[in-house]
Amino acid sequence: MTVMVQKEVADRIMARPGDLSLLAISVQVFGDPEKIITVSAGAFLSPTQVDSTVLRVRVLPEPRIPRRNSRFSFAW
Repeated sequence: MTVMVQKEVADRIMARPGDLSLLAISVQVFGDPEKIITVSAGAFLSPTQVDSTVLRVRVLPEPRIPRRNSRFSFAW
């Protein structure tokens, strides 16, 4: 899966243990996020106020936390 999100959101998704948020955990349970490129705010036809980051998330065949042991409620 490839997505472009605000740079700060990408940084939160890419967080490591000790800095994990619910967003980071939610993504990292299901895949391995990787930063592809940062896109500056001025690169858009109508310039934005923030930089963006393209992320590739390689979806895992199985979640890192088995559903039966998870406190999350997943709808898959």
